Amino acid sequence: MTDFACLSLDEVCDALLAAERPIILSHVRPDGDTVGTAAALSFIFAALGKRAAWDCADPLPRRLAFLFEGTDLATPEENAGGTVIAVDAASPAQLGSLREKYPSVALSIDHHGTGELFAPSLVCPDAAATGEVLFAVAERLIERGALPSLSQRAAAAIYAAISSDTGCFKYANVTPTTHRAAAALLSLDIGADKINHLLYDSRSPSQLAAEKIALSRLTTRHGGKIAAVCLTRVDREGLSEEDFETAVDIARSMAGVEIALAIRELEGGVCKVSLRSTDANVAAVAQSFGGGGHLHAAGCTVLGEPEDALDVLLPSLITALNKSRK
Repeated sequence: MTDFACLSLDEVCDALLAAERPIILSHVRPDGDTVGTAAALSFIFAALGKRAAWDCADPLPRRLAFLFEGTDLATPEENAGGTVIAVDAASPAQLGSLREKYPSVALSIDHHGTGELFAPSLVCPDAAATGEVLFAVAERLIERGALPSLSQRAAAAIYAAISSDTGCFKYANVTPTTHRAAAALLSLDIGADKINHLLYDSRSPSQLAAEKIALSRLTTRHGGKIAAVCLTRVDREGLSEEDFETAVDIARSMAGVEIALAIRELEGGVCKVSLRSTDANVAAVAQSFGGGGHLHAAGCTVLGEPEDALDVLLPSLITALNKSRK
């Protein structure tokens, strides 16, 4: 196995300044953090006189398309052979089919505490989002005189990345550093109210239909401390994965719930599981099933139908709950 270097802020700045025809990669099932960070990095590259490309194994979610507004992106084909940079990907598996398309990744910027290094990396597990890490990189570029300033569009995309991974600054991963970064971004008049409206309060009819189905599939275990939305393939017919991305939030919103799950049946008898918690270490649970993530937000895959997958996970979830109370 190749050992990859853990980079400092200055080394990452050097890598960005040296990058040629940059190609920015986001993880599969892209969320606001990976898309916002990628968009912000493309704006930063533009300020450095470089035209970046963006690539992802899955389509850009409709609700996040606004983050790339105003960019002049190259196509991955136009930048073929250029410097490949992954953002918010904790392991090569998270790149999906892009891992084969780009076998050599020059740089990874991330904030996940668990994962598998696959490139020279700047990983900051204490950061609430990869957007927060990129903000620190941008500040260092400005300090060094390499970047004149952070543009309003880049700042808006970074703010969206941070807001997305913190649930609009309400999750346990928020730190004073997170709020200081947000304050600096807000000072650039980025329109945070509009950003948060687009991220949280603007749903399509199909998303509302998906939420209705998710609510009907809500079930509880362990005296109401564990709640899960169990979705079969039939439940999701005619709707997209993007439509169901708030399913885990429906489970988490129930009073008294300490661990929330969204379990979605995929092809081949496999279920995709999203885990959220208030105190319990769900990353450890996910790791025991071959997944990973953050202390309070993680994911994995489990064999079986959704209800069966929940039963398989339940002993580990109860153990995690008990440990969180010690």
